[in-house]
Amino acid sequence: MLRVGLEDLVLQVLLLDLGEPSKFLTKAVNPPSALAIRNSLKLLEGLGAVECDWDDEGILRAADEMHESLPEVSSCEKLSVSSGLTALGFHLATLPVDPRVGKMMIYGALFGCIDPALTIAASMSARNPFMSPFDKRDEADAARK
Repeated sequence: MLRVGLEDLVLQVLLLDLGEPSKFLTKAVNPPSALAIRNSLKLLEGLGAVECDWDDEGILRAADEMHESLPEVSSCEKLSVSSGLTALGFHLATLPVDPRVGKMMIYGALFGCIDPALTIAASMSARNPFMSPFDKRDEADAARK
């Protein structure tokens, strides 16, 4: 689970119809925190990839109005949400890229500007070429000069 983004994993769980991601991921060797799952579902909901029905939204809204901290939900089992894939989410789950980059690629194809969209997607997916490891920073600086 440390090699794959949680958003990608949630999309795959929903695509394969393995149940609710919060319940399914409790069976992992190192399950993610409920906050991490909540954040990934909120991000996917913002992208339009999933539709979520938050059962604990009233608790969160009350805590926000009283300016208190969020209720402590440490395990995935206590996260109460039901979610499903949208049509966009289905297509994002089939692409082997980050969901944000995938959405840009899909919309680039729909709007007829696929070449610039793919160029930007490629540059966003690649590692920064200007980063150098700490132990070889002097060598990189010398090579640049």
